[in-house]
Amino acid sequence: MSLAPFLIFTGGAAAASAFLLRGVLGVKRARLVFDNGALVVFRGGLVVTRDLLRRAGIAPEVLRYVSRRHFEIFWGEGGYRIVDLGSLNGTYLNGVRLKCMRAYPLNDGDVISIGRVVEARFYLR
Repeated sequence: MSLAPFLIFTGGAAAASAFLLRGVLGVKRARLVFDNGALVVFRGGLVVTRDLLRRAGIAPEVLRYVSRRHFEIFWGEGGYRIVDLGSLNGTYLNGVRLKCMRAYPLNDGDVISIGRVVEARFYLR
C-alpha cells in the first residue's frame, strides 16, 4: 500500500485527529493549519505550490499572489527547515521575509505567510 506524501483535510483538525501517517524513523509528523481552516499533514518534506493551496480551498483571487512553487519545508539537521524557492511575493516566517534559497529552522507554532495574503501555522505532532 502506498501513501501520498501529504494529505489535505478541509474539515479542520477534528477531521484529522484519528489519522496516522507512516514515515521515516526519527522524522516527526508535521502539519500546516491555514487561515481558512484547511489542514495539510506531512512527514519529511513538502513543497507548497499554488496547486496545493488551490486544493486546500484557498480563494482563487488570493492564489495570484502565490508562486507555482512558493516554498519548501524539509527535514534536515535534526529538525524541519523552510526555504523560499524564489517566490515573487515572498515567504515570511513570524513576520520576517525569508531570503531566497536559504534554509531557516522551523519551530512548533511558527507562522508562515505567503506573500502576506495567506497564513499558516506550523505544528509538530
